[in-house]
Amino acid sequence: MVLQVLVQVLTALIIYFWIGPAERKHWDWLRAGIAVSLTFIAPIMLLVLRDGFFYYGYIGLANYHNPTIHLLKPFALLSFIFAVRSISGQKSTWKQVALAAALIILAAWTKPNYALSILPALGLIALLRMFQRKPLDWKLLLGGFFIPGVVTLLIQWLIAFDANNPGGSILLAPFQVEGAYSDYLLVKFFLSTLLPISVLLIARSQVMKDEHLLLGWVGFLVGAAQFYLLAEGGDRMEHANFRWSAQIMLFLLFVVSVRWFLQEKLARGPVRWIEKAAAYAAYLAHLAGGVAYYIYCLISIHYR
Repeated sequence: MVLQVLVQVLTALIIYFWIGPAERKHWDWLRAGIAVSLTFIAPIMLLVLRDGFFYYGYIGLANYHNPTIHLLKPFALLSFIFAVRSISGQKSTWKQVALAAALIILAAWTKPNYALSILPALGLIALLRMFQRKPLDWKLLLGGFFIPGVVTLLIQWLIAFDANNPGGSILLAPFQVEGAYSDYLLVKFFLSTLLPISVLLIARSQVMKDEHLLLGWVGFLVGAAQFYLLAEGGDRMEHANFRWSAQIMLFLLFVVSVRWFLQEKLARGPVRWIEKAAAYAAYLAHLAGGVAYYIYCLISIHYR
């Protein structure tokens, strides 16, 4: 429990410093509040009155029943910062490459889903940047992500399937796993992603130019595809371990979206009242969902 609290504090501190300073009144209090609240926001659980589910069918953000997803968040956050650097055209030192490699390895051994999502996302964006003839940091991409990440995942595959579960496999099973737990998957998708979608609409002309938003969205779509389309064969099918791919990437997308809105709209402006109203309303709705889910988990033996 102490470790879990410390990890949550570390996650909030990383978000706080990554948001960065700005010349705006009460800015530090604002980013501190955002950094803390981002650690326990949740989907907007409007359907709970219909099906009784706070978790099933949604793409979760706060997960009090699974400690390793909390342990993954600080590694994933720091690794994501390096991932953005690799596609932004900056040149990295070998120390930075080594640190990025250590982070992707630590993230993969904590929970492999971040590596399973960020590596395909980086590959897709690298192809896009090559087509656009924009510079890439190949030293960081290869040495800090693809080589250590792929090697680690291959070792984990051998341990998880060949050694401990001979004959195990990963199946293409669209909606088979999550559909068995809950209905209304499409509605719950939008209730899980209202804030990032709101920011996407506000930043629609900037997404392809902003590496943070671009990688956040591509990474999330890769993770969501695994969540809805893939399953483990055999006894592990009901474990729904590909849920974590969508959950960790949605968490990163939330952080990226909020950071963009704070820096580009509130700090630098201008921001229209309709944009501010939409972003604030969406965030407060997710925050209310997080408070409701926290209370539910506190007073119940279930997490569903």
